[in-house]
Amino acid sequence: MKKSLFWLLALVLSPVAVLVVITPMDSQKQYIFGLLSIGILFLMGFSKRRSVSVIMVVTSLLMSTRYMYFRLTQTLHFNSSIEAILGMGLFLAEVYIWVMLLLSLIHISEPTRLGMISYAVFCLKKKKKKTNVSYTHLTLQLSNSSKHLGQTHMAEDASDLL
Repeated sequence: MKKSLFWLLALVLSPVAVLVVITPMDSQKQYIFGLLSIGILFLMGFSKRRSVSVIMVVTSLLMSTRYMYFRLTQTLHFNSSIEAILGMGLFLAEVYIWVMLLLSLIHISEPTRLGMISYAVFCLKKKKKKTNVSYTHLTLQLSNSSKHLGQTHMAEDASDLL
């Protein structure tokens, strides 16, 4: 039931997402859109619920896709071949970054093997704690020995003065 509701909601909201991505905006409207989106994401960041994190991922994806659409439709007009080569190289680098962002957002929204990783970290911390305890005990013994030796040397020096 939950999965079907999710897919129905995704189907209904996908035209809204497309509209957000392809609607042309002048620079003032773009600034307002960006500031509102960042403000909403900031306020939502205080919640630890999973649904909020999914909404944040979708909003981030929409904003970055909107930028990529803008770059593709508005700024890739070249006057010379060197401009075309350098401009396409820059655009391909931005596409690569967008794909990496998409993959990281997918990983954030659907973490993998979380239980196994948590158990492994727990085991490493437990092992490290045992090592630190024995090291602390050894340090304590050494510091007590050095204090004892220091008191002996101080007593010998005092007897030399008399």
